Amino acid sequence: MATTRLWTIEDVASLPDDAFRYVLIRGVLYRMPPPKARHGRISTITQHVGNFVDERHLGVIYDQSGFIFALDPDTLLGPDLSFVRQDRVPDDEDAYPNMVPDLGVEVVLPSQSGLSIAEKTASYLEASVRLVWIVEPDRRVVLVHRADGTRSVLTARDEIDGEDVLPGFRMRVGQFFP
Repeated sequence: MATTRLWTIEDVASLPDDAFRYVLIRGVLYRMPPPKARHGRISTITQHVGNFVDERHLGVIYDQSGFIFALDPDTLLGPDLSFVRQDRVPDDEDAYPNMVPDLGVEVVLPSQSGLSIAEKTASYLEASVRLVWIVEPDRRVVLVHRADGTRSVLTARDEIDGEDVLPGFRMRVGQFFP
């Protein structure tokens, strides 16, 4: 559901806790239902990346946490999984940080409606997220988008690489899917 007036970060912060997820793209509010079970199962990617990050003390993993990508008009996005380097972890984690993560991961399922994954990906890249992984379980692929504009499509047999965002992280894409 998209609205017609321009919303702000403060407007979103004042919404009641109604189990929906809200994001803003250039002041337009989108309401999304809570993820379904399959989405949560695919999000075990968080475990793989989280273990890697924790073992090496690289930073912090966030699960569906909001980040302020732009102001006036406001853009507030909460990737399914975010990684922020240790030297960039926000001091106040009880507020939406005015920053973008180093890695943003989105899991795409056919039941999703409303805000398109293309819009989210474009917003991530416009805001200079360094690495974006779009996980498509039905196709068993991961679309990798980089800040420099390059892209790749990885199949279940390929290995995903954390590149310079998660140096040393390597994993077969097929392990992302149950």
